[in-house]
Amino acid sequence: MLSSSSSSRVLAQVTVKLYHAKFSGMEYDWQYFNQRGTIQFCLNNCEADAELSTTEESASPKLIEANYWFRLRDGLSGKILWAFSIPEECVYHIEKPFFHIFNGRSRMWGFLFDRDEDGYIFGQSVQAHLPTSATQDSQMKVRKSPSKHSGRAPSVRSERSTISRFEKFGFLNASAATLAPQASPEHKPRPPMMGLSTSIISLPQTNSFLHIGHIGLGRDGVIECSEGINPSWSKVITELQTHASLVPEALKRKEFFNNLRSGIKRLGPATVRSGRS
Repeated sequence: MLSSSSSSRVLAQVTVKLYHAKFSGMEYDWQYFNQRGTIQFCLNNCEADAELSTTEESASPKLIEANYWFRLRDGLSGKILWAFSIPEECVYHIEKPFFHIFNGRSRMWGFLFDRDEDGYIFGQSVQAHLPTSATQDSQMKVRKSPSKHSGRAPSVRSERSTISRFEKFGFLNASAATLAPQASPEHKPRPPMMGLSTSIISLPQTNSFLHIGHIGLGRDGVIECSEGINPSWSKVITELQTHASLVPEALKRKEFFNNLRSGIKRLGPATVRSGRS
């Protein structure tokens, strides 16, 4: 949306929250600037008139050193809450569709948009008027916050029409006053697990247990199974008994368990049950 005033021409405007961060550190510690309103991307009127007079048909267009501004106005009173004269070395970077950053003279600044669509339209307008060269981009150290740990509290964005996009970037909720990546909690050593005993295992409720069948070692070390087990299991047990002369010794060997596993796979889960349907 374009508008004009006596002192400047508004090239784009949208509602944002203002953030700032110091230059130091490997990652920017974004802090809320406690300002929210309508951000305006402005061009001084005298420069705007000169820019409009320069057309593509001009043989040698005059280079215009336009004076661009960001102005944050209160949504109700229209009072200017914050103003920023964009320096020549400014690099406007769209870090996320809803979060744009740029460098000032003493710190970094960031715009947090309510909707991705607003950020896209505003960013396109700014980058169209402030083209950045590859040299500037290489000199400008834009350190992104890790997407897995950075985030925003629900209060940062009152409405979010594109929840799926938010989840796509893998953002987690953070404190309301910062966009800084959250430090991972320290992992405390787990206490040693207590050994299991019959005293801490409760018995099943009455009439809640249905016995289908069982197979295992008897008191004398011989494999026993209950009545009603599918006859195919007897064949598996016979093969296991043939494999080793002493079943207890065979149980200690890896081959025994491999054979048992192979037999179970051959029979399938259906044959584990008794003959009843």
